[in-house]
This record gives sequence, C-alpha cells and structure tokens, in this order.
Amino acid sequence: MIADACSGFATLYASVAIAILTAYFCNSVRRKILLLLIAAPLAIAVNIMRVLLLTLLVNWFGIDILATKAHELSGLLTFMIALPIIFFLGQNPAIETSATESKK
Repeated sequence: MIADACSGFATLYASVAIAILTAYFCNSVRRKILLLLIAAPLAIAVNIMRVLLLTLLVNWFGIDILATKAHELSGLLTFMIALPIIFFLGQNPAIETSATESKK
C-alpha cells in the first residue's frame, strides 16, 4: 500500500496551485492556457520519474533505501523539477515586454 504522502498528490496539488497563480500574473492568454493544461501532466510525469528512480534505488541497494533521506529527497526533487518548468512557461516573453515599453 502506498502512503498518502508518497502518492504524488502533493506534487499534483502544488503544481496546479502554482500554475494557477503563475497564469494569473501572466500577460499572454496562450501562456495562461498552456500553464493550466500542462500542470497536471507535468506533475504526473515528474512523479513517474520519481517512482522509477526509487525503484532503481531499491533494486541496487535494497528496500532499506526507502527508510533513508533518499526517499524524502526524491519528493523534494519532484518540486525542484516541476516548479521551474511552470515558472519558465509562465514568464512573459522579453520581446512583448520591450515592444510594450517602447510604445509608451
């Protein structure tokens, strides 16, 4: 049985929440839609990579590896991968920003 803390829902909730906040501050409608559409699949993909990494670690070092910091760090790693991608997709393009400033 998988514990709730290990199921990946925390990554899903955090990714969706950050995507919504980032989309709110984004100027481009296309980027807003992209952020909202990519948040859940990104969280799932990152969590799949986490599970694969943990599976490989268990294969190489045994089941006791899950009782170490490696298990906790893998959860943080999911955030360290997903959140910068969301922020990158949500940033306003420099071309649009400089063109808007030059019109003023």
